[in-house]
Amino acid sequence: MLALAWAVALLFYGSWWAWGGGWAWGPRLLVPLLPLSQLPLMALPAGRRWWVVALALVALGVMVNAAGCWWM
Repeated sequence: MLALAWAVALLFYGSWWAWGGGWAWGPRLLVPLLPLSQLPLMALPAGRRWWVVALALVALGVMVNAAGCWWM
């Protein structure tokens, strides 16, 4: 269902004539899918290793976004 939601959103917004947003930076139209995409994380075991991996991915995301904002 998650893959179907992403596919439908990509097809719907991809067919829109102004999907790029002009000078806007970022996938603003896909933001509503983010909470839905986090639901599978609830099925992960409660081990420490998953938290370390999750925090590393969050840190990587922050660094990528900071770099994009820094050079804009």
